[in-house]
Amino acid sequence: MLPEYPTSAPSLKSVQGLRQILTSPPEGGYVAIVKDPIVHSEVWHDLRITTMDGISCSDDFRHPFQIEGARWHFLKTLVPFISTEASLQGSIDMQSRVYNISWDVLRAAKNLYNATLFLGGTVVTAPPFYDIAGRTNVLFWHSIPTRSTLDLEDNPLVMSLADFTESNFEEKYAPHLQHCKNWVILTPPLSAETKKKSFLDRYGSKISTGQGKVFRERGWWRSGQDKLASYATPLERWVAKGQMLDPGLISALTGTLENTALNEKPFLDDSILAHCYRQGTEMGLLGLHSIKRDIYATDGSLEGGKMGAGVYIT
Repeated sequence: MLPEYPTSAPSLKSVQGLRQILTSPPEGGYVAIVKDPIVHSEVWHDLRITTMDGISCSDDFRHPFQIEGARWHFLKTLVPFISTEASLQGSIDMQSRVYNISWDVLRAAKNLYNATLFLGGTVVTAPPFYDIAGRTNVLFWHSIPTRSTLDLEDNPLVMSLADFTESNFEEKYAPHLQHCKNWVILTPPLSAETKKKSFLDRYGSKISTGQGKVFRERGWWRSGQDKLASYATPLERWVAKGQMLDPGLISALTGTLENTALNEKPFLDDSILAHCYRQGTEMGLLGLHSIKRDIYATDGSLEGGKMGAGVYIT
């Protein structure tokens, strides 16, 4: 039986107090229930940003937005851009068909060629485990900080085809893709008369398809929710013709397309960009990702009369 948290110990109502006790936990541990969410507030370029329960908000009329906290801390140097992209993604979410592909699917696609470039989405939805991300003439981020433009070069890439118009794909990407072999294209089924389908039939080979829960629910980027949906829509994976691929990687990729899990898997990628991203999660803001201890459970909550797991460190 663990003792109740002593009143003489650092206050758990402040970020500083929490960090102190988590950095140097007492022998044997304590039980503590914190009634109110921990609020992280900061001023960034004259904007006051509040992060609470994993959500970051700006109420500034010039750059208003609400996005998951981890993404805000990952991209905070791009304040005006984040606001514009959040507005764009909000408009996209109002459309009848929205395909934010599951990160588990995108990780499996990345592994086929160790892809470094992701094409598609917006800066508030793109997966943070690619070194480079963007869409037509828009660079979201680059592993080389001095880069300011999106250049395809010879980077192995993964593309979410539904995020590009017919003319845009034909003019900006088809000329490059038809001459390289290290690409993976993810797309819902296409009509035979479309230019995209003509390109894939001529230069590509469909290696797998599935109709599992392979899409993030619309609006997830505002709340950080990890729920998945199928939208009764299959998802196809195409690669360049004539490629000899690892059967194990193809099998793993196919398995993600047939996913039946209701939620996205935890994001535990060990890349530098992924580490930067996790520093903005609730755990990261409390310094837990920098503590070299095993963390068994985090993010306590009370819902439906039941208490969820709090932070436990050994």
